[in-house]
Amino acid sequence: MEIATLNTRYLTRSPLKVRVIRVDSPTRFWVQLDNSKEDFKDLMEDLARRMTRRTRFPHYRVYDVHLDDLVVVQEGRRWHRGIVLQIQGDGTVSIDLKDWGRLVERHYTEIYTLEDRFRELEWQGIPCALAHTGPLQLRNSWPRRARELTKFLIDRREAWINIIADVEEEAAIVNVKIRTECGTETKNVKDILVDLGHAQHTEGLLEPVDPSI
Repeated sequence: MEIATLNTRYLTRSPLKVRVIRVDSPTRFWVQLDNSKEDFKDLMEDLARRMTRRTRFPHYRVYDVHLDDLVVVQEGRRWHRGIVLQIQGDGTVSIDLKDWGRLVERHYTEIYTLEDRFRELEWQGIPCALAHTGPLQLRNSWPRRARELTKFLIDRREAWINIIADVEEEAAIVNVKIRTECGTETKNVKDILVDLGHAQHTEGLLEPVDPSI
């Protein structure tokens, strides 16, 4: 049983409340939908309880691991769903934690089978990019200060996105608004970056600048 991906083509174009879970640049960050948070919280808690009994939970051996296998790994004190992306000859496995937009590496002895009941909820991380947003000068990558400012503004924060377009039905090009410090109004993140001299409006919907979705 595979895990479905949230299809961004069918998400509403009205404002969606989200939580930003990771930020790489103005054109690559991940969000989770607020309206799914309770279901996801229940899944994570159930998974944690299951893994406390992992002595009865078969872990993969290196010859059993295959690309695209759905697995469970521990990061810190939490257990996460993931999908195998790469297998090294030394027994190291690269795993995409698609609920969180993160990659981790684990030895095969630290990888566990993901049961079907934990596959029913879609992957919760949605890759996003700010629409019509690019660096001030023509360049192939975002300057460090622009990336740091974007992270400062939105990382781990509640926000509201408007989806402008989908990218291969798995990612989204969006406008993002966050509450100001006073909490009485919202402001467009792109406008903040432009006003502070770290980005500019572009005619292209998604600029080919790294890192990007």
